[in-house]
Amino acid sequence: MIKSIIALDIDSVLADFRYKLVYVINDWFGKNIKESDIVTTDLQNLFCLNDEEYKELFERIFADTNNFPVIEGAYEGCKELKESGFDLMIITSRRYMTHTYSWLKKNGFEDFDMKIHFLHYYPELTNNIEYILDDYPKKIARLLPYITKRSYLLETPLNKKYINLNRRYRIVKSWPEFVEKVVRDEFGRP
Repeated sequence: MIKSIIALDIDSVLADFRYKLVYVINDWFGKNIKESDIVTTDLQNLFCLNDEEYKELFERIFADTNNFPVIEGAYEGCKELKESGFDLMIITSRRYMTHTYSWLKKNGFEDFDMKIHFLHYYPELTNNIEYILDDYPKKIARLLPYITKRSYLLETPLNKKYINLNRRYRIVKSWPEFVEKVVRDEFGRP
């Protein structure tokens, strides 16, 4: 039997990007901003950064794996999905391959034997996926031709106001909710 593939994003799905972003901004600029101050994905405008500063922001974010926690429920959710018979893969827009592999290893995600697809370097997928969990509707829209069953958007404060025209994704508020829905979709059971 061929296993269904679930594609997962890393930032804001597996890794708490906003936490790391706030840590870096506060450390770099000596500020005391909070995660609730991050109100847009347009970070260059939010922080009024020039191009060099914007590039350096990401260099600092991905310089190490410290202060980059796992999203609540992500590890346990991946474990449950693997035990239920799914294959997991990562599809990310990250450019930082070494950091990505280090973060996954540090946080135990290598236990799940996931293939990693870096869209920045390889814009086209070579296979279909049955499900995807992402936090960014634009990436879901880009990958729709490869998704054979369902797309899920993990709700975050930054994507609550997006408008889901044509019902291209279903919204989930947590990892346990996502796992429950995918298992029910796939196997018809709770």
